[in-house]
Amino acid sequence: MSKRPLIGITCGTISGSGPAKYGQNQSYVRAVEEAGGIPLLIPPQASIEELFEILDGILFTGGGDLEPTLYDSEDRGSEGIDADRDQLGKPMFGICRGQQVINVALGGGLLQDVDEHSQEEARHEVTHQVEVAPGSRLAKLVGRLVEVNTFHHQVVDPDRVGDGLKVSAFSADGRRFIEGLESEDGRILAVQWHPEELTDREEARNLFKRLVDAAAERPASG
Repeated sequence: MSKRPLIGITCGTISGSGPAKYGQNQSYVRAVEEAGGIPLLIPPQASIEELFEILDGILFTGGGDLEPTLYDSEDRGSEGIDADRDQLGKPMFGICRGQQVINVALGGGLLQDVDEHSQEEARHEVTHQVEVAPGSRLAKLVGRLVEVNTFHHQVVDPDRVGDGLKVSAFSADGRRFIEGLESEDGRILAVQWHPEELTDREEARNLFKRLVDAAAERPASG
C-alpha cells in the first residue's frame, strides 16, 4: 500500500480573552483528508525548517491580512495581521490569503483595500463567477467559468505579480480582480476563493486532489 502524502496546513493565531491559541477551520482538514492526504496543522513559528523537510505538500490557508511591510512601505488599510504566520515560505497550494502569501513570498505585492469583495451568504454558497485562462492548469481542474464564494478585501496587485507566477483567473463581475495564480512548472497553484467550503462540487474537490496527487509524486525526503 502506498504511503499517503503528509500535507501541512498553516494555522493562525486565535484571539480571545484566554491563553493564546493557534487553530484553523475544520473544512481545510476535511478537504485534505477526503482527497487522500494526511493533514498536519502547522503553527506559525520561527524554527519551522525541519518540519518542512518531512512534509510532502503545504496548503496556505485563508485568514487575516498579511503584514504590509513584507511587500509595501506602510499600512494602507490591512486588517487582522498575524506577523509570525507570514514568515512561512514553502507554498504549494494557496487559498484566499494563501494566494496572497505566495505572491508576496515570490516578490509580488497586494492592493491592500479594494472595498469588501465579501459575501453575506453562508460560506458554502456560491455568489459570483470566475473566468479561467484557457490552457491553464487551473482550467483543466475547474473549467473555463466557475462559480465561487468570496471573502476578502485585498487582492494580488496586477502590476506586481510574483516572480515565476502567471495569472490564471479573474473575477467575472467587471472588477477583474485576480482570482488565480500558478507557476510555469506546475508546483504552485493558488485561488482567491474558498474551495474547502465547496467540496460538494467536483471542481473544488479537484483542487485538493491535485494538491495531494502532486505531493504524492514528490521524492521521499532524506
